[in-house]
Amino acid sequence: MSGSSGGQVRQARFDTARLPEYERLDARQTIRPPHLRITPARNAAGDCAATADAWRLGDCALGVSRFTAQTVIRDRHLVSRHALECYNVLVPLQGIIDTETEGRRTRLHPGDILVEDTRRTKQSFYHGGTLLLFRVPHYRLVGTATPTDLHGRVLRAAMPQTALLREHLVALHEECRLLHEHDIPAVIHATTRLIAAAVAPAGPEPTQPMSLRERLERYIHTHLSDPALDADALQRQFNVSRTRLYELFRTEGGISKYIRVRRLDQAASWLTDPTRAAHTIQQIAFEAGFRNERQFQRAFRQRFGVTAQAIRNAPAARIRQLSSSPSPADEVAGNPP
Repeated sequence: MSGSSGGQVRQARFDTARLPEYERLDARQTIRPPHLRITPARNAAGDCAATADAWRLGDCALGVSRFTAQTVIRDRHLVSRHALECYNVLVPLQGIIDTETEGRRTRLHPGDILVEDTRRTKQSFYHGGTLLLFRVPHYRLVGTATPTDLHGRVLRAAMPQTALLREHLVALHEECRLLHEHDIPAVIHATTRLIAAAVAPAGPEPTQPMSLRERLERYIHTHLSDPALDADALQRQFNVSRTRLYELFRTEGGISKYIRVRRLDQAASWLTDPTRAAHTIQQIAFEAGFRNERQFQRAFRQRFGVTAQAIRNAPAARIRQLSSSPSPADEVAGNPP
């Protein structure tokens, strides 16, 4: 695996072509995101070749991967242990995908688009081919007039909105090498608005209001750096009981754990951010909302199994550690999601 960074957006590449066939599956599993289980098709078990070219766009990622036939599963056990707060926008460019999202079965052809919620289950069979993936955090689509349930939403290739979104994502991937960090906010804003337009209901009926869970997620994300953000603050802000808060975030271990994990994931991402290279670990801990460095260091090691300094010194090592902030290569190389 290789990567590049600097003033331009960060890129990562992955390619098993130079490895012996018997090592390719192990290489794929090494960078496999923990929220997925990948099994090569029987007739491809000895190959499992894959290549990927991906870009980090702030807290989003965009990449194209090529791979042999395989089954990809995200079951309830994996979701409960490694849930991500993201949507995957998948565009098969070559090859067919048969997928099942919580009982809904569909076949995707080249040019179709599938939207998946990474907190929910799926099982897909990729017949081999080329896949474009755009990963976007939930909060970026909450409040953009999108429907509240996007999991399994299929946009067929013949629809004008689908064509606009598909061509935008393909062109964006081709031009990422020319982008700089300061371009990212405008690019993400335009891309999320296109996604919102593509998935919007065709009729004039009003969209559903945000759920309490969605409003809480959005508030938490925008106030994550505030050390006063906790269960008590949310109770006051949303006039909700502590019991209700816990029930809403039960699968994540409760609201307090949810906030702590989001802060740790944000800090882990900042530790390898070139624009924060001059920030000390203590500064990053405070920026992520922790009140003291000792508390941060203990929680960081408990979550990732390594110290914050180890992540800063060896960014490549985080590929298997950062379950909630996957690197661009994780997005597409180990994860045709």
